[in-house]
Amino acid sequence: MLPPLPERVGRVGCAAFYRAAQDGTLVGGDFFDVRQGPYGVRAVMGDVQGHGLAAVATVVSLLGAFREAALDQPDLESVAARLDRRLAVDSADVRHAELFATALLLEFAAGSAAVHKAVRALGAGAAALAFVLASFLPRHRPAGPAHPPATSVTEPSAERGG
Repeated sequence: MLPPLPERVGRVGCAAFYRAAQDGTLVGGDFFDVRQGPYGVRAVMGDVQGHGLAAVATVVSLLGAFREAALDQPDLESVAARLDRRLAVDSADVRHAELFATALLLEFAAGSAAVHKAVRALGAGAAALAFVLASFLPRHRPAGPAHPPATSVTEPSAERGG
């Protein structure tokens, strides 16, 4: 479910590019959205397990949960918990249900003088979720595990120019 993005949401510029893994795919499990709320501008991008109409139903459910959580929840961890709860509720009455989603959540905090100094990111759903935010690329690779944990929060540091 890939709706057109506005050029701006609040003070955050938006752009998107999507290429389906299979030519001719019109519906599936990829999703994204950007919303402004009382805690700033929040974005989600992700992929649910499966293809076709079953995946679309899960995407619609997750997007609804994200839109509500973006307005109601004070932090990204709570937004992620709301998405996780939605998956659990949706699969509760389905025999052998195994709903799964990988998502990246971003938050551009409200009231910050410089957007790039107040971006938080949280990844959930895959052990090796990888993402690149060009303004956060470190000048040197920090010591640590080769693969990030399944859930991580990143805030730019002064050392990286954030």
